[in-house]
Amino acid sequence: MKMKMKTRMKMLSLLLAAATVLNLCGCEMSGAGDRGNRIAKSSVTENAVSGSGIEGVSEEQPDPAEPLTDPYVTKYGIYAIDGNGEYLVCADRQGGQKKKFNLSDGEYDDNQENVRVSDTYICYEKGEDLYVSPVRQTKEGEEIVWEEKEKVAHDVEVVCFLEPYLIYIGDTVYRYDLRSKESIPLGKKGEYDAADFLVNSWLQPVVHEGKLYFREYAENGQDTVYSLDIEKWEVRKLSIEMDDLTYYTFAGIQGTAMSLVKDNGFEKEEGAEEFLRCFDMETGEKDILTCGEIFALLEKEKLWGNGSYNNCQLQEVFQYGEKIYLLIDMQWSQKRKVDFGPDKGKETEVWMDRPVLLSCPFGQIHEVVYEREISEWWYSRVNRHLDVDEGDIYEEFLEGEIHTLYQGELYMEYQDRQGYHMAACSLDAGKFREVSERETAYYLFDEYALFR
Repeated sequence: MKMKMKTRMKMLSLLLAAATVLNLCGCEMSGAGDRGNRIAKSSVTENAVSGSGIEGVSEEQPDPAEPLTDPYVTKYGIYAIDGNGEYLVCADRQGGQKKKFNLSDGEYDDNQENVRVSDTYICYEKGEDLYVSPVRQTKEGEEIVWEEKEKVAHDVEVVCFLEPYLIYIGDTVYRYDLRSKESIPLGKKGEYDAADFLVNSWLQPVVHEGKLYFREYAENGQDTVYSLDIEKWEVRKLSIEMDDLTYYTFAGIQGTAMSLVKDNGFEKEEGAEEFLRCFDMETGEKDILTCGEIFALLEKEKLWGNGSYNNCQLQEVFQYGEKIYLLIDMQWSQKRKVDFGPDKGKETEVWMDRPVLLSCPFGQIHEVVYEREISEWWYSRVNRHLDVDEGDIYEEFLEGEIHTLYQGELYMEYQDRQGYHMAACSLDAGKFREVSERETAYYLFDEYALFR
């Protein structure tokens, strides 16, 4: 079955090698919410911006709807598309010199995943055709020269943009050379039909040391994973067994070893045996971090409440230095005395939700520990309030979010009595700092910042 990436996927996070990819492919990230009013779900993706190739400028103010694409950056600029899909906004790395390119001419193809921007080109889909147009620097900032477009291919599934090559999947895997303007198929035409790139949390295909990783879907569920040398244009089959890995992410790259992680979300009462399955991409070896191990750690740290329900899900995973970090979303019920609602003055069950950060040495997932300092620092600052719904169910809400790693710092947001804050913690020094509105990262994690 052929699978298209036509929707915004909410994947788990990896921001490894950010500086390298930043200059070559750009990076797109989201997660922060509208100040004081809304905290969005965390997501970190790369290069998922869409464009129609229509020249022009829209002077209208953006609709407050959630942007169609997460903000992303190149070496010189930051881009995103408004919530109605009407225009592409471009700003410099500090959020200034904003420009808007009109997309609402009726030809706009709502396919964010097939658009990529590098420092010198934008790749986009219009109708069923894939094009590239130059991106040039001027005194007024970046300009997209839509009229100088070149048609690359027809009916494309997914794209990886790594200059001087654009790699795409149609009826097979192709490499388009931006210098010679030629496409070269991998093997015979149709040989890798129903293939898809393996992606990290940026929604950007994983490229490491000149190799790109993709999977070929099989009707029996036993998909095949390949390592593709981009420059030599040679492919090697890996020994990993995919066996229906619906939810997966790359936890990190250490030397030549790649770890692929699958999340088996679970509830304690269901007695699920698996929580994470970790694979070495080159050898196919795997290890499992069980439900019992995660719950034992959370119980040891006294993080659970005294209610009747415990559950947790893996939200983000990233690798830094010699560690893999796991952002776990805990959900549980807690017996508490409430001072409002139908059970005012009584002890009742309240539904709770809290992110906590765990870590383990790379390749030793069973040595997982609680990252207390970071988790408690954030939790002690974020506003928390109780609410009750129409079914008289009480729930505690947190006005904040822990996001993920970017250039050696873990980014978080929270609202307290003084207002909205975006903060970063250095994983090397263990120091916390406030993020200013003049920093590029501010626009990566606050998905509405470019539209204010």
